[in-house]
Amino acid sequence: MFYDMSEETLFELTDLFKILGDPTRIKLILLLANREYCVSELADQIGTTHSAISHQLSLLRAKRLLYKRKSGRQIYYTLAKRKIIILIEAGQMILKQKDSESVKH
Repeated sequence: MFYDMSEETLFELTDLFKILGDPTRIKLILLLANREYCVSELADQIGTTHSAISHQLSLLRAKRLLYKRKSGRQIYYTLAKRKIIILIEAGQMILKQKDSESVKH
């Protein structure tokens, strides 16, 4: 019964998990949860190129997870859907779960 999820919702949920399937994108989300950054600041924080950061930001924006704001020649990004942090934190809890806490079948 898939918890009363429509096929469309299942597809969208799968798509959301796919976007989290890259460590750089998770780092970006976690950074942007605290404040807004421009591309060069994000590249410095993560230690990669502006081009690589811009590519990842465009993927996150396509999923409507980020806002962007232009100020002069700089574009600043911030997290649009803060609840994504809850999903990442839930993933951390699952990873930290001890074997003894696992559900036995």
